[in-house]
Amino acid sequence: MTYSSIFVYPWDVADEGEEHVLRTVKEKIGVSSISIAVTYHAGKFLLPHNPRRRVYFPEDGVLYFRPRARAFAQSEIKPRVASLVTEKNLLPVVIEKAQRLGIRITGWMVCLHNSYLGSLYPQYAAQNVYGDRYFFSLCPSHDAVRRYVCIVLSELLQGQPLDAVELESLGFMGFRYGFHHEAEGLPLDEGAEFLLSLCFCEACKKRSLERGVNGNRLQRDIRTRLDRFLATSSDPLGSLRETIDGIPGLSDYLRVRHETVEHFLRQLWEIAQGARTRLILFTLPDVINWTMGIELPRLGHLVSAVEVAYYRKATAEMVSTISAVRDVLPRQTELYIALRPSFPDGSSVEELKQKVAYGRRAGATGFSFYNYGLIRETDFGWIKVALADGNKD
Repeated sequence: MTYSSIFVYPWDVADEGEEHVLRTVKEKIGVSSISIAVTYHAGKFLLPHNPRRRVYFPEDGVLYFRPRARAFAQSEIKPRVASLVTEKNLLPVVIEKAQRLGIRITGWMVCLHNSYLGSLYPQYAAQNVYGDRYFFSLCPSHDAVRRYVCIVLSELLQGQPLDAVELESLGFMGFRYGFHHEAEGLPLDEGAEFLLSLCFCEACKKRSLERGVNGNRLQRDIRTRLDRFLATSSDPLGSLRETIDGIPGLSDYLRVRHETVEHFLRQLWEIAQGARTRLILFTLPDVINWTMGIELPRLGHLVSAVEVAYYRKATAEMVSTISAVRDVLPRQTELYIALRPSFPDGSSVEELKQKVAYGRRAGATGFSFYNYGLIRETDFGWIKVALADGNKD
């Protein structure tokens, strides 16, 4: 096994103490790395073994490290640093103590899912076919958005000896993304949900026009088609493939989205190369990736590893799902799998052992586990047993 890690939130490290968390990771959980959040979004977290609190609402869209004072002077978008970090510069302390214990550190970086910045800078948020803003999603077609994320990565790597940086939410986000109190009074088929996710902001349409695609005309056509769907259940859009094939120009517009994400990742790759730091691309199973502009055959050569979040209880389709990702990646790009060891995806060490075994069979060379602060301490040992059992194969 070349890579094993557990995702960790900074508030758990601050509350339980760096030494305690790191020794627990090394001795009880048995992984070689921790993936600590260095940027993160809002949420509501139940913390079963945190000594200070049981439920935590973190600040939205913040940095969990301290950038240099004037790092964002030329950036149109300015970051917010978590109050937790203004009280104590946590990341360098974690890195220093982890090195002494022989634990590697991956910086877990959420790129474009940021409701705080989307609300503060709505001109850079995704904009649907009707002109409504999706504040939870910054759009990568904007130069200012890509510039901001590139500065975040540069500042993170400034003097911080990270083994890797894991990039989450790199592409265009979906219509449903766990925003609080989402409400829908009619069922969306696959095609309708996809069309509602598409961004038609001015930056997206400008990039498409430069590549010979008329985004304004496509926007009008999609709006007309969606209006018919929303008006009556007798006019469904159907599957993703049927929807794309049925709307002239849509496949060309999607091609531009893929090029945009590739350009964005290349910018980040150049920064990481300069710092001699590995990049890991955190993804979902392949079809979902594709709808977000993440085309793995195009992107695999720009990262050291692709990590697929297999956040599912069922194991029956695991080998085929993971193998499909392995098959489209360049040979030199490693494949990792992110698993939730217990609730809601599992209830026993045997289930976790089976998933690790199936993942290895599908070509995975590493595993990450979500999340240190969310699972019971009694379940920590499941990870160690599952990894050890897999290493016997």
